[in-house]
Amino acid sequence: MSNLLWFREMEPGVERIITWNATSNAHMLAINEAMGFELIDEWNAWQPDV
Repeated sequence: MSNLLWFREMEPGVERIITWNATSNAHMLAINEAMGFELIDEWNAWQPDV
């Protein structure tokens, strides 16, 4: 959280930070939500077996 506060002080004009996580990573998603990040989109990608 301290990095976000520092960043806000250094770059007050920034209005949005975009981050991403796998939907299966519930722990990191919970942290992002607790920090105030909001879900704006979901991407689904599939990788074929090689």
